Amino acid sequence: MKTALIENVINNDELFFMYNQITSTSMWNVNALSSSVQEETWDKKFNKAPNMLVKYENEINHSAFYFWGKTIIYRIKEILKKDNVGINSNIARMWFNITYSDNNNHWLHKDTDDSNITSVVLFLTPVWNPEWKGSFYVDGEKFDFKSGSAIIFNSNEYHMGEAPEKNTNGWLRLSCNILLEQNIK
Repeated sequence: MKTALIENVINNDELFFMYNQITSTSMWNVNALSSSVQEETWDKKFNKAPNMLVKYENEINHSAFYFWGKTIIYRIKEILKKDNVGINSNIARMWFNITYSDNNNHWLHKDTDDSNITSVVLFLTPVWNPEWKGSFYVDGEKFDFKSGSAIIFNSNEYHMGEAPEKNTNGWLRLSCNILLEQNIK
């Protein structure tokens, strides 16, 4: 699949509501582990940053956010169908990530080596100024942080986010990473 940017997947009213719901929950961690890793190697692979793991494999940690994410995937699937592009809709992993100025939490990586898995990154901060930076890169291609947008790409592509460079006036760079696998039959 060619990397795609879909704008306005989430409207402003929904963005403000979900931003407040997501950032005000008490389920945040600061270890940036999106899956289980060996205890002795986690510090070599991951930086510390606020994250909230919603779903991993068969474990759902926050049902309401999982169901919301599932509706977003169905919304994206309908948008892509108009261009004769299909995506899987089974969520293998879903997590929220926060970055802020001077938070060096982004690194070049792949979500998986499996070419059958698709990554979706949602930009969930309702107010964002382009001067704050916070772009997202997939295989060297730059995608500006645009509120309510989604980037869809193959999970085995190298990608990374960019930390905001300026004071964001209290707005956290909130994103959601969802991995889609083939539907279980």
